[in-house]
Amino acid sequence: MESQHLNAQPDEVAAMTDEQFRQFVVKFHGLMIDRMIAGDLRFQQHQQAIEENTRITLDIAKKAQTIIDVFALTQKGAQVLTSIGTWANRIARWLQPILMVVGGIWAIVHGHSPRGEE
Repeated sequence: MESQHLNAQPDEVAAMTDEQFRQFVVKFHGLMIDRMIAGDLRFQQHQQAIEENTRITLDIAKKAQTIIDVFALTQKGAQVLTSIGTWANRIARWLQPILMVVGGIWAIVHGHSPRGEE
């Protein structure tokens, strides 16, 4: 039996004695159990790797969502500041001639002539 291996051909198996066949089956059974145990260990390792990958992916998704939320808030803040700047610009353009006239009148009333450009 020592010369025979577990990859025996069907005609080799048919030529075995009962004792050789029993030993062959026991070795084959042990080999299959070892392979199933090794396969189960590999499967568990793959499952752990998938769980770790899933956890990392979810963490990244949470962080990305936080960044997206911050950018959305920043965009809203920029829109508010743009609106305030637009209104301030309109008010300043409207008040500019009035303030120039009032400033000129004030300067004349207080004894100063308007200078304009020097």
